[in-house]
Amino acid sequence: MLKNIFLSVLILLLPLSRLSAQVSNDWSQKYFNSDSVMQRADMKYPAAWSIASTPAGQPGIFPEGAFRATDMSRLNNAKLVWNSIDPLFYDKSPATPVNILNDPDALSHFSVCPVWENQLFPEAENPCGCPVNLSTLNISFYPEEKGPWNFDLHPGPFSAGIGASGHLNNPDSRWGGITRSISGFDWILITDTAATRNINYKFIDGWLMDPFAEDSLNEGGTLFFNIGDVSEDVIDPGIMNAETGDPGLDNLSDAAERNAYGTYLDSVAALYGTNSPAYMTAVLDPCNDDYHYFRGHDYDQMAYGVLNRYKKFNGTEGNSTGVPQESYPTVARVYPDAEDINHNASLDTAERYYQFRLNLKPWDLVTGHNHITEQRTVTTIFPNGMSASVNWYHFMIPITEPDTVIGGFCQLKSARFMRIFLKGFAMETHLRFATLDLDYLQKRTFKGRISVYPNPTDANLTIDFDNREAHSLALYDISGRIIFSRTISLVDEQKLRLDLSGQAPGIYFLKLITAQETVIEKVIVN
Repeated sequence: MLKNIFLSVLILLLPLSRLSAQVSNDWSQKYFNSDSVMQRADMKYPAAWSIASTPAGQPGIFPEGAFRATDMSRLNNAKLVWNSIDPLFYDKSPATPVNILNDPDALSHFSVCPVWENQLFPEAENPCGCPVNLSTLNISFYPEEKGPWNFDLHPGPFSAGIGASGHLNNPDSRWGGITRSISGFDWILITDTAATRNINYKFIDGWLMDPFAEDSLNEGGTLFFNIGDVSEDVIDPGIMNAETGDPGLDNLSDAAERNAYGTYLDSVAALYGTNSPAYMTAVLDPCNDDYHYFRGHDYDQMAYGVLNRYKKFNGTEGNSTGVPQESYPTVARVYPDAEDINHNASLDTAERYYQFRLNLKPWDLVTGHNHITEQRTVTTIFPNGMSASVNWYHFMIPITEPDTVIGGFCQLKSARFMRIFLKGFAMETHLRFATLDLDYLQKRTFKGRISVYPNPTDANLTIDFDNREAHSLALYDISGRIIFSRTISLVDEQKLRLDLSGQAPGIYFLKLITAQETVIEKVIVN
C-alpha cells in the first residue's frame, strides 16, 4: 500500500515531473483525488536553520542526550556547516575573491560547482530563457572537527576523546545537526481548522546530489530527519540564551571563554602540551563558536577555497557586527542570536518527535530502495573545461510512517520543529540539496473548480479555468513521462481547447498551474 501512496503523490508533484517509470494502473484508480491541491513548504533557506540541540530519548545512539543542554551533552558534536553558495563566486565580478577568479579549478568540483536548473530539471519552464543557477542547500559535515561547545578530551563512557592534533577520535561516533521552526507554514496549524483537517499525504521530499561522486573511499553514514517537538535548549539547561551585544549565543567573548573554561584548557595542556595543535586551537576559541564572513583579506591572502571560506560562517560570536575594516558588509544576521528559534518568547525543551532515516551509503543509493524514487544523471562542464557526470537522487519519505517515535509524539498537525542530523560518517562529507520540501495534499477551498470536459474524450478537450489566472499546463502519460507543456495567457476567455487527437488511447494526467492553485486532472483518451 505504501508504494501505491508514494506513486499517487509522485504524479502530483509540484512544478516538476519527478516520477519513476514503473507505475501500475490500480494506484490511479484507487488513490487519485482531483479534489485535492498540491502544496509545498520550502525548507532550503539556510538562515532559517540554527545549530541543533543534542537529540534526547535515544540512549542507543545518543547516551549523552540524557544530560540535556550541559557540556556533557555536546561531547560528540562535530562541525557541521550549512549555506547556499553566494552568486559572487560564480559571476566573475569585482567582488569575486581573486584566487577563485584566477583559478579555474577552484569551482571545478561537484561540492561547489554551479547547478543549472535546465540540466537537472529540463522540463522546467524558464520564461526569461536564460540559464538559472539553482540555489542549493549545502550541508558539509566534518566529523573529525569539534563542533560548538564541545569540550571533549579524555576517552570516556560517552565519547572517544581527542588526539594531540585536536581532532576527534572515532569520527564515525560523532554527529552534527541543525534545527528550524516549521510552525509558520500552512500545512502545520496549531488550531484545529477545516484547512488542517483537509491536509493529507505529507512527505519529506528532496533532490540530493550523490555525495560520493568525487570520493570513492567515503562509506557514508546516515541522514536523520526529526519532525515534531524538538528542544531549543542547546547550552545551559533551562536558560534561554540570547545575545546581548554580539559575543555569541553563550554571551562570552574568546577572552571570557578562556577564563570560564580555564580548567579545560589546563587539562588539554597537561595532556598534550601548550605547543600541541590541540591546545593552540582550543585557546584561540575555546567554545568553537567564532564567526567569519566568507570574504575577507585574510582569506584572500591564504587563498581559501569556497568550502574553507564557509567553515566559520555559522558561528554565532561576531556574526551580527562583522569586521569593520572591510569595505563591504560582513554580517550574517541582523538580529542577535537566541535559542528561541520559533520566536514564541519561551524556551521549548520537549523532545517528542517522529524520526526518519535516509541511509547515505553508496550501495544504498538505488531507485526503488531507501525512499529513493528517481535518479537523474547530469553531465557538467566545469569552469576548467573538464566535463564529468554526477547522479542526483529524488527521495520521498512519508511523514506518517516514521522509523522511530520518540516521546510518544503523535500530533503531526501541531509539530513545530524540524531537525536534521548526520551520524555514522568517518570522513568529511558534503550534501547538496537542489530541493528540500515538505509536501502535502490539501482539499480545495475554492467554491468553483476547474472543469475539464468531455472526459473521456476522442480528440478535443475543453478546460474551463473558472476565473483563475492560468499560468501553464503539462500533460503526462501513465508512466510519468511528460508529453508536452506550455505556458498559458488567457486575457478575455477562461476556456482553453486542447487537441489530443494525436495521443494514443489510454490514461493521462493534466497538470494545470494557476496563480491560485496547482490542479491535477486524470484524462482518458478513447
